Amino acid sequence: DVYHVEIANVSICVRVLRQTAANDIETIRKDFCRELVVWRQLRHPHVISLYGASLDIFPKRFCFILPWFPFGSILSFLDKNPDHDRFAAIAQIADGLEYLHSIRPPVIHKDIKAANVLVDEEKNCVLSDFGLSYVLDSVASAPEAGGTWPWMPPEFFTCPDPNTRARDGRPRDVYSFGCTIFEIMTGLQPFMIMKATTDGQSAPLPPTSSSWTPQDLHFWDIAKSCVEVDPDQRLTAVDISALIKEVRRSLSPHRSISPSTTNSVVSQFKLQFFCATNDIGFTF
Repeated sequence: DVYHVEIANVSICVRVLRQTAANDIETIRKDFCRELVVWRQLRHPHVISLYGASLDIFPKRFCFILPWFPFGSILSFLDKNPDHDRFAAIAQIADGLEYLHSIRPPVIHKDIKAANVLVDEEKNCVLSDFGLSYVLDSVASAPEAGGTWPWMPPEFFTCPDPNTRARDGRPRDVYSFGCTIFEIMTGLQPFMIMKATTDGQSAPLPPTSSSWTPQDLHFWDIAKSCVEVDPDQRLTAVDISALIKEVRRSLSPHRSISPSTTNSVVSQFKLQFFCATNDIGFTF
């Protein structure tokens, strides 16, 4: 549940977690406090700030105090502002994700999707709600609890060992980010990506691609590299941010490149970054 509150002419959001069952309160409390410790330390323009939290305002319910975002989610904003630079929005989300994954130990969002990308008063995108799906699902025994299933990678449906799936949550976030690019570009939920990847296949071009510009196709190449079936073949958050910057520079008004050029750029970045040894992160 979300409430819009005005205090001393300042708009804030009170996000109240729904209670699942009376006997789950202590489990949820522990996970709630664990998320708070991490969230309170985060400082980035494209990651939502935490003003505070309470275990007492609502009886037996926990709440976060957050900034208020008058434009709502990115899809709601784009619906009313169709000429907004979608690729600038994607780049901002990528910056936020790179920040989370670059912290030591990495912070895993666990539920990246367009509904969890908010637009502030300056029309900048901010990642929100990281960890909340985990808190809400904390009564589950699996270590990878949390997330929204159409945005979850194929290993969550095909790998029999939950501990293997949860070993490093960063490829999971990257997959969800690729699905979020798909949402922003098409306005559709990523069911066609989920169907293809759970069948072990590459994500097909969306039906709207016939009207796409060269820039659309370049960003789709990035999205496809995020939703690889094999987690080890996905781009990292660092890869994504660097590649987006390169593509946007390449697509300046004075220069254009073909989709085949972008494919080679993707391969170059994957080779460069995947040769490096990555630290193993953890989820909360």
